Amino acid sequence: MPGKALVVDANILVRAVLGTRVRELLEAYCEEVSFLVPEAAYAEAEEHLPGLILKRGGEPEKALVLLRALRDLVFLRE
Repeated sequence: MPGKALVVDANILVRAVLGTRVRELLEAYCEEVSFLVPEAAYAEAEEHLPGLILKRGGEPEKALVLLRALRDLVFLRE
């Protein structure tokens, strides 16, 4: 685990799925920074993301696949 750490909340996870900038930042710095995500924040993002995607006319399942892929870039914590 890299020396620097940053706690990521549910809002940031949702932004990483809905947009590109946050996802690009996570990908660019995951080798240098440990992105810590509380399990509750991940669960909250997973719960609310499908509704947000439906409002935007998207496919919730694709968004959840992307959210789950982001787990490879972050560290889940209790």
